[in-house]
Amino acid sequence: MSIKEQIEGLQILNVLDAEILKLKAAEKKFPEALAAFDDRLQSIKTKTDVVRLQVEELECRSKSLEESIAGERSQIKQWEGRLVEQSTPEGYIALAREIDIAKKTVATSEENLSAIASELTVARQKYAAAQEQMTRESEEIAAQKAAKRKEIKKHEELMSAKTAERTAARTKVDASLLARYEEACRHAGNGLAAVGKAGTCRGCNMRIRPQLLNILRASVIGECPSCHRLIYAEELLQPPVKAVDPEVKPAEEAATKAKGASKGRKTKAAKKKDETGDTEE
Repeated sequence: MSIKEQIEGLQILNVLDAEILKLKAAEKKFPEALAAFDDRLQSIKTKTDVVRLQVEELECRSKSLEESIAGERSQIKQWEGRLVEQSTPEGYIALAREIDIAKKTVATSEENLSAIASELTVARQKYAAAQEQMTRESEEIAAQKAAKRKEIKKHEELMSAKTAERTAARTKVDASLLARYEEACRHAGNGLAAVGKAGTCRGCNMRIRPQLLNILRASVIGECPSCHRLIYAEELLQPPVKAVDPEVKPAEEAATKAKGASKGRKTKAAKKKDETGDTEE
């Protein structure tokens, strides 16, 4: 296998490795993206739960007050039934006082119950709106999550295809050179770079020694002292300049001169004919 074929094989590997590195970098963000969807959904549920708990608390307070009012009214009814049984004015006055206090307590409780009922109406409206929003946003998040999973699947398929391409491309490079290339990849990420005519490594933009440049020009794949990539002389892949045959060129020039001289003679003969006025009959 020629040096040019080896370099071209490494170039294919290098391009594939760069693409695979980008795919791996994108792959790292997928779990974070999926987690973000779950976090949004959890945040919506938490907000809805806060409103639900407010409704439940108000319902509990309302029920407790209703039970308290019912108990107070039952007690008042009992006390009112005992008023007629009082044998002394003192006993009657004392029981009447208790009934009055209980009625005031009931009145206060009923005012509180009315206020709670108003709060409960507002809270239930908020809860209904929160549930509606949660349903809507949950559907949106589910759609976005499904789209992201499709993207992940396409990404995995592409990664699989690129990995298969790389496996095939490895067979086109000599084993020893492949080992050097993969070692260079571990140091620099991508393991191959060209060296321009000016002697600059295109991987790290550092100039290399003239002696090393001459070695590369002699069809050798070397290593950059700065970035440790495998390097090659860029001119090795450029098409050769077509040489001019030194014997053909003078012959072409002589033919061109002869053609020019012939044309000049014809022009002079035509000019002389015009001056003498000769015409053909």
